[in-house]
Amino acid sequence: RMVLAAALLSARAAAVKLEFYGQAGCSHCFAFMTGALKQLLADPELAAKIDFEYFPWGNAYFVTKKCQGGGEYDIMPRKCYDANCGGGATARPDDCFGPGEIVCQNGPVECDANRYIACAKSVADMDHVKYLPYAECVDRAFEGNPHGNGLDIAELASKCADSSGLDSGKISTCFSGPAGDGAIKDQAMATPPHGFCPVVVVDGQMLQWGTEGNVLSVVCDKLVAPKPAACTAVASSPTWT
Repeated sequence: RMVLAAALLSARAAAVKLEFYGQAGCSHCFAFMTGALKQLLADPELAAKIDFEYFPWGNAYFVTKKCQGGGEYDIMPRKCYDANCGGGATARPDDCFGPGEIVCQNGPVECDANRYIACAKSVADMDHVKYLPYAECVDRAFEGNPHGNGLDIAELASKCADSSGLDSGKISTCFSGPAGDGAIKDQAMATPPHGFCPVVVVDGQMLQWGTEGNVLSVVCDKLVAPKPAACTAVASSPTWT
């Protein structure tokens, strides 16, 4: 058993860490989620070598004393928030995650969608095989309607839970209570300073925006031999920020 555990730890240590930061209502995020990312994770040989997580927060921010930002979405408070409260920040102000309101780029329906997806991650025990189909289902409803106008987000969340095999009751309970506060705080705290969404980070290095479609070649570059068969079929040309 100890040998097996050591082997599993070794395999996990050799995995490439892939992080995707996005938001509901972002067409580029949805294109990546349903395109290059889905193709990558659908390959069992590749997926076994990837430590993946999706963070549904994107360009959102809490209103804080230092960064302000109440009312309509504004990129300047958002960049201030990322720097002071987001991934990699040190000595975060005590109001980074409330009591100020959350402002989302595409409005309050996006905020609700992001929170539902954060709760789905928690209910799925952070297993992307379980929560990514849920995220895709929710985000699909925003295609061509980035502000989610007319969407019944609670009904959508329930429908997407059913279609992805997650417990809609547990997700709803999380969304409506302190567990939801904790879940969305985790997404905000992890999201690094960035320009645009989607943000794709491979082993700590952020891809240049617009090149996320090259994620396969970037991941393959990071993997040690023997590499999955899919890697031999791709030209290696990563682009970093």
